[in-house]
Amino acid sequence: MGLKLDLHGFSNREINIIYNMVDDYIKLMKVDVSNMQLTIANIPARVCPITCPKRLNVWLQVDCAIYLCHQTNYWCQMIYQLAHELGHFFMKCYPEKNNFKWISECLCEMCSIVFLYRSMTFFKYFEPSYVNSAQGYINDHLQKSLSYSALTCSKLVANAIEALESDPTENGTVGRPRNCYIAAKLFNAVGYDAMGMSAICLFEDLSRAETVKEFFDMWLEKCRSDDEMYFVQTIRETVGI
Repeated sequence: MGLKLDLHGFSNREINIIYNMVDDYIKLMKVDVSNMQLTIANIPARVCPITCPKRLNVWLQVDCAIYLCHQTNYWCQMIYQLAHELGHFFMKCYPEKNNFKWISECLCEMCSIVFLYRSMTFFKYFEPSYVNSAQGYINDHLQKSLSYSALTCSKLVANAIEALESDPTENGTVGRPRNCYIAAKLFNAVGYDAMGMSAICLFEDLSRAETVKEFFDMWLEKCRSDDEMYFVQTIRETVGI
């Protein structure tokens, strides 16, 4: 793995799941994290999960800290939260401009769906009874987005662009149904294998973009492989930019 993990507040079985998941994430991201330190802590009393990079939290003794708030042994909830926050970790919590943050939030929601599906392979061998639970968790979560089902993803983005830019995290809305609906459409377009998803590691290089169109133009130009180009173009077409 290479990445130095410091885990707090997890059961032994949860630690096993986290190590497997982080290793899978690193392979998808194709990025060198061998000299990085990441703290992941579960604090069930927190209101919501959060990712805190050292560049924005200079008091940290590690490169980044992720705080989750799942209930003990609620493995699907843990995977969903951690996959989202690891997305921010690999994005280095970019982009910073408010009008682009909905892109990272929806992509991190997509990462949650990707890794819940990928977790089924892990559970198939280590906890077969939990495979159906993972699928059920996804189904229950997506049920919260049914009010948007009459819209295409691009139509939703076009209709809600002001709200997406002003409130990218759907603050105070349980389940984040808008972002979850967009994420589900992105997942359907990208697929379980998520080839090219390593392109999310390029967000740090897009700080000069002024418009969403320019953001996607620059993102496409920064791609390092055909898989990344396909991924970015697929995301762009799905959201209609």
